[in-house]
Amino acid sequence: MLLEQLTKRFSTVRKMVSEEELSLLSELGHLEGSIEEDERDIIQRVFTLNDITAYDIMTPRTMMVGIHKDTVLGHAREEIFEMSNSRLPVYGEDYDDIVGMCYMRDLLIALARDEHQKTVSDYRKDVLYVSEDMRVDDLLRLFLSRRGHMAIVKDEFEGTSGLVTLEDVLEQLVGEIVDETDEVVDTREEAKREAEESDLIIEESEDREEEEISSIK
Repeated sequence: MLLEQLTKRFSTVRKMVSEEELSLLSELGHLEGSIEEDERDIIQRVFTLNDITAYDIMTPRTMMVGIHKDTVLGHAREEIFEMSNSRLPVYGEDYDDIVGMCYMRDLLIALARDEHQKTVSDYRKDVLYVSEDMRVDDLLRLFLSRRGHMAIVKDEFEGTSGLVTLEDVLEQLVGEIVDETDEVVDTREEAKREAEESDLIIEESEDREEEEISSIK
């Protein structure tokens, strides 16, 4: 009876604690010195995982680096050596037709063994597919349960929006993880910048055409 009363009381207390209160407790713990700043940040970031989606953190399609399934290793030797990604999406007709993924290490080992006539398909692995609106906390659980590190993000028409990795999810907790081979830190910002530059070039081209037409008149 006593155990039941204590358990009931504990359950009641747990229901009364909200995300806001836990966040406040972590802040108070930091101010009192019992919680380090980075620990407080991680605790507070955990509560944001269900507020952001795969679309928010993915690498956009325009920044993806993939490899065709029928690529003959010997023919793409130099291209493969220049790639820095540890995992590559494997596509068929185009990026809307992602058929799997491959590990860069497998391709490099194959080349080292002079398996030049083999194709990328010989080393293709299954890949996860997720929707744009999948919440990041659900995405993390998916990666952990499936022991996966990369997923292809699909839009409402089953087209490819981009790709998301376990590293992208972990960065929401610990901040930006920059590898020594990373040329672009924030791929979403880079894609946005390229799109803006492209729009600017189109506008300048249209302005020149209007000026030329005016001069002819």
